[in-house]
Amino acid sequence: MSALLLAVCAVSAGPLEREALSPGAQALLPPATQVTLKLKDGSTQAGTLVSRTNGLITLKLQRGTITFDRVFKAADVAEVIELDVASALADGLLKLNLDPARSLPEEQYRQTLALFDEFLGKWPQHLRKREVAARREAFAAELGSLERGLEKIRGEWMAPVRAAVYRFDQAEKNIVDLERKFPGVNQPQYNANPQAKAYYDQTVQARRELARGLPGIMSSRIPRLLAEKRFDEAVAESDAFLRFWLTRVLGSEASLARLGGDEARAFAEMDFDYLVRQQQRIMEAYAAQTGPALTNPPPADATEILIPAGYFLRGNDRAAPKDDTFPVHIVYTDAFRMDRYEVRNAEYRRFVEHVRQTGDSSMEHPDAPPLKDHAPEGWKYPELSRDDLPVMGVDWFDAYAYAKWAGKRLPTEAEWEKAARGLTFAPYPWGAGTPADAMASTPSGRARIGAEMDAFAPAPAPAPQKSVLGLGGSAAAPPAPPKTTLPAMPWPVAAALPRDAEMAGVRARGPSASPFGLLHMAGNAAEWVSDFYAADYYSACPVRNPQGPEAGASHVFRGGFYMSPDDGLTTFVRGHGASGDKSQQGLASDGRPMIGFRCARSAN
Repeated sequence: MSALLLAVCAVSAGPLEREALSPGAQALLPPATQVTLKLKDGSTQAGTLVSRTNGLITLKLQRGTITFDRVFKAADVAEVIELDVASALADGLLKLNLDPARSLPEEQYRQTLALFDEFLGKWPQHLRKREVAARREAFAAELGSLERGLEKIRGEWMAPVRAAVYRFDQAEKNIVDLERKFPGVNQPQYNANPQAKAYYDQTVQARRELARGLPGIMSSRIPRLLAEKRFDEAVAESDAFLRFWLTRVLGSEASLARLGGDEARAFAEMDFDYLVRQQQRIMEAYAAQTGPALTNPPPADATEILIPAGYFLRGNDRAAPKDDTFPVHIVYTDAFRMDRYEVRNAEYRRFVEHVRQTGDSSMEHPDAPPLKDHAPEGWKYPELSRDDLPVMGVDWFDAYAYAKWAGKRLPTEAEWEKAARGLTFAPYPWGAGTPADAMASTPSGRARIGAEMDAFAPAPAPAPQKSVLGLGGSAAAPPAPPKTTLPAMPWPVAAALPRDAEMAGVRARGPSASPFGLLHMAGNAAEWVSDFYAADYYSACPVRNPQGPEAGASHVFRGGFYMSPDDGLTTFVRGHGASGDKSQQGLASDGRPMIGFRCARSAN
């Protein structure tokens, strides 16, 4: 059989291979008559086979935009190479591109993926398999995003709430632009440009509907995400909704004014508890999934506690917008380790002696005073200087320097609150009970312990009485003993109760440690954290690992101290003082040493 006859047979076999493909795959191929002539002079010509007669082969060729027929002598042709269907299909598939700005219809994704799978199934060893598989993954990833309820807007995949907020902001921008270009267009009687007025009213209505529709999006989307255990997405949606309410409503009087009176009143009267309930719902589902890891008590001899990575609910659910614990919001922290106990005088004394003997200042904060004297104010009081008591009366620079010297750091405010609160959202580290119930190192806790000690004390023997005739008479009731009053001072950092109470037989009636097993997170000594203080920080802080404001006049301390009232001991109350305030020296307003600290370090 001649070379030309072999080539013609090869061309005629092409359509059979093509017909084995799906119609969609066939549509990606060039015409079935596409061939390449390999000429005896070594050159090649690719085109569409028009005819082959009388030893001649006619191809339709294309050069740029010009198409023309060219005749070749069969004697000059070394080989007729048929269309490589596999390679041609690979070329066609790799020309399928995603829209960089927006998503495709869901069915188009599925049909395209079927074409990729058809190629990979028929030619699993093809040289271009990797390229085709990579393009398939790009389409599959976008379909996955679409199936998760995300929407591609200007090249970015957004969750429904965020997408709605984006559209709200775009509508707001358009409204502002129209008001600038067409003064008075926001007035009902405006008629200078009817077309602009119609578009303006339409945009205002669209923005209003977007705002009103957000709660519905939340109510339908959050349960789905929780059912699928997609907690990261649930938190992101909740946070986007929260930030919308804070920044577009509370944070912008101008925006409120443009919303119109009725709409402004509706937002101003919004049920903020709706957001709190949504976040609590997320955390309840999250805790049910991850909380069992917190139930294992730490070893009795552990001095550091591992706080696992994850979310917790931060802030005060009863706070008003003007409060510094507003709003309640979900926060994520990486895993970290935190001291089980407050830093003792004995530990801190070694640090002070090191600095005094060596002059070492490598651990000092850059803003600390030169030649910083780290001696705490508490050491001026013999009763506060015992080795086992928490160091008290230190300023923030003292705490920072010690922590760095010890190879650790101060916890962030978020880490401190997570360590104190766990996933329970309880008002106190030990739960919902009062400081008196927990017998905490506070005034109410000491009063409760004193009452318990009195209950354990034996009743005094009655005193004998003499009759008027000098004979023995009945015994008189003894006078009531004075009530026990415990001294107003901190307890040893590792002691749940003062020694006098334990010797009297008093036992704790419930837990006094935090959910992770940290002691004295409320009462005893207040504790410095690393963050600067800003009253409005919670309204703008990130979800993941918030570090506090970049600057400020003072730092935050948490947990209250042994003289704090009950409402100063909650897991959410934030202590701070202005520059020059006694608290910045670690002292209470009456000069009493008040603030100490405990250390933390990253888990990795």
